[in-house]
Amino acid sequence: MLNKRWRLIVEPGETDDTVIVKEVTNHLTIDEKHIWSNLAIHPGESLAEEIEFRGISQKDLAAQMGRPAQAVNEIIRGKKSITSDTAFELEYVLGIPAQFWINLQVLYDATLARNARREILERQVPLLKAFHVSELERRGGIPRVKEKTDKVPLET
Repeated sequence: MLNKRWRLIVEPGETDDTVIVKEVTNHLTIDEKHIWSNLAIHPGESLAEEIEFRGISQKDLAAQMGRPAQAVNEIIRGKKSITSDTAFELEYVLGIPAQFWINLQVLYDATLARNARREILERQVPLLKAFHVSELERRGGIPRVKEKTDKVPLET
């Protein structure tokens, strides 16, 4: 694994100085209009990297923020979200704009929601055969779409 976003799988090549690339994945979804990551990274991971880089302990950060150490630990472990209040406390203590932390949290939440929606749609794809969707498309009863998951309604 190259990092949390990219994975590279190789095998030894025919000579000592060569390798065979077997797989490269980047956890991206691409459609006609957008490219986005399917990999949900909690903002706590960025916070953990930042305090490690600065040499600040979770306990010290919590004290500077006026929060219990457990609250900071839960954020870093991905168990607790970064709220607006927390984002402004981080801005005050670390000097990183609150909007940065809020954006990370929103991106994480949106990725989780998108992945959940995709899973629901993928489970419904087998129903397409029972409803003769191809025939309905051919006759103009429903619009033609490229992705099978775009053909099924999202039920919540």
